[in-house]
Amino acid sequence: MDEAQIDTKKIYERRWSILIAVMLGSIMAPIDGSIMNIAMPTLREVFHAPLETVSWVSMAYLLVVSSTLLAFGRLGDIMGYRRIYQTGLFIFTASSAICGFAPNISVLIAGRVAQAIGGGMLLSMAPTILTAVFPPSDRGKALGMNAMSVAMGLAIGPSLGGFLV
Repeated sequence: MDEAQIDTKKIYERRWSILIAVMLGSIMAPIDGSIMNIAMPTLREVFHAPLETVSWVSMAYLLVVSSTLLAFGRLGDIMGYRRIYQTGLFIFTASSAICGFAPNISVLIAGRVAQAIGGGMLLSMAPTILTAVFPPSDRGKALGMNAMSVAMGLAIGPSLGGFLV
């Protein structure tokens, strides 16, 4: 067996673990896309900001995530899917901390933009990684489970936002 066959065999054996890891990353981006909507009135009070400014907390995230998906997909083709996914996870996590400790609305919006960059990396790499790891016979199941995690994230977001507020 050559090195490529050994690596392929290792990946094939770990494909379900990879699916779980990818699903955990995939659920975070949609949660963050919908979690802030319920918190708008509270953010307005806490930061003493007009509603037009507070609405950018949600809009900046959605705008950046949706506009970066194709670029990050191509970047994954060039630099490697795993590298982009891991970088996205790091950026997403670090910027979540920035958002959590934001002293004013401007820092919160900037943190959400950074968070969206990480979320775009996560969302664009997930299907690609799963397609590369799963054989055609299991690929539909894996992609469906990942899509389910995205839908669950969208559904959990508002409830979690209400609980946290």
